[in-house]
Amino acid sequence: KQYGEYDLMMRTRGDSVIYNQLDLGQMATILNREPTRLVIPSNNRQGLSWCDTFAIGSSKAMEVYANAVDSFNDVYNQGVTMHPENIVSHVLKQRGLIWIDDGITADLRKSGKYLTPTFTGTTKYYEPDFGRW
Repeated sequence: KQYGEYDLMMRTRGDSVIYNQLDLGQMATILNREPTRLVIPSNNRQGLSWCDTFAIGSSKAMEVYANAVDSFNDVYNQGVTMHPENIVSHVLKQRGLIWIDDGITADLRKSGKYLTPTFTGTTKYYEPDFGRW
């Protein structure tokens, strides 16, 4: 926030893959016209049709998204199940954000390799295809 507003802000998991080509210029035009809208994947949705793989929005919408954690207890006390996509989607909806089906699909990368048949605390278990954690 100290550097001002950005055309777009994106929050993504480091292990995600987006299958569509994104036209960020066109996306910036749409999202700046609709400042309460977020772009999220259309697949793997839970809660109020929310997927937490990535989110793209205006600076103001992403600030609401980034601060959603501050309302988790309040929403939980209203009876919303403490499930990641469920609680986030309820907070964002209560704060006036929207998301629609933009046809963008994403997933967690699965092209890594298992190094041992089972997980143990002392042996490296899995290595992702995009480098080491």
